[in-house]
Amino acid sequence: MTGDDPRAAAAEVSRESLLDILDRTVADHLDWLQSWHAHVLIAPGADRAQLDPHRLCLFGAWYLRNRHAELVDQPMVARLAALHDEMHERAQALAVRIGAGAAPARDDYDGFAETFNTFITLARRLEKAFAAASSELDTLTGVHNRQAMTRELDREFDRFRRTGRPFCVVLADLDHFKAINDSHGHAAGDIVLRTTAARLLASLRRYDGVFRYGGEEFLLFLSDIGADAAAGIIERLRESLAADTVDLDGERRVTITASFGLAETVSGDRAVTDTIKRADGALYRAKEGGRNQLVIAD
Repeated sequence: MTGDDPRAAAAEVSRESLLDILDRTVADHLDWLQSWHAHVLIAPGADRAQLDPHRLCLFGAWYLRNRHAELVDQPMVARLAALHDEMHERAQALAVRIGAGAAPARDDYDGFAETFNTFITLARRLEKAFAAASSELDTLTGVHNRQAMTRELDREFDRFRRTGRPFCVVLADLDHFKAINDSHGHAAGDIVLRTTAARLLASLRRYDGVFRYGGEEFLLFLSDIGADAAAGIIERLRESLAADTVDLDGERRVTITASFGLAETVSGDRAVTDTIKRADGALYRAKEGGRNQLVIAD
């Protein structure tokens, strides 16, 4: 192990190490939130009002040391780190404003609270996933695989039958993915899949899920939402994917688009597989219709 290569220094991170830091992170940040409120609201302007920036607190320091390790360098862990950074930045901005004697804007505080809740929710979800079985995570992209997908969708479909509250299933297929493998190699294709998985995760709500469905296809689960509202989320996601390029090696970049088929659960669905089949039919029409588009199932 050399001192010059951060990847070498982080190479020994284990699943147990990740589980331990996630467990400590949740407890640590619940304590931090209580302390933050006490110092900001009771003693504004105190040194502790800007406590624990992203790079210095327990999780931030651990992530910066180990971010190049294979287990840590996963889209879901990277998303957790991005939320962590945003949360501390929002907290620091609020602390500075209050410390200067200004009342915080409600939107600013609500944004901080939402980011904190999303961070804690994702940390717990990750901890549960790694504790249950690493076999439920796709080894390439770091998102959940079809085994985990089946369990979660079956549970949601049972809830739908009890309450009547719908959810949506979206199948996303990367356009012309074979051409990327043929032109740039399979290693480049792997980078595209990992990057796409991370962008899908970043574009959805904390209640939603992303699963590796197979090959270059992902299944997105949007909780407690109808087709019209879900379509707005997916359209913005589709546009953002097409607008960004993927860096393959610092010199080559490729543009990625995807086709989407969306289906809302309906009373005629006997099982969630019926919903998936309708989403698959909509995806087929999106591909046949020219790709890089969203089609909603009838």
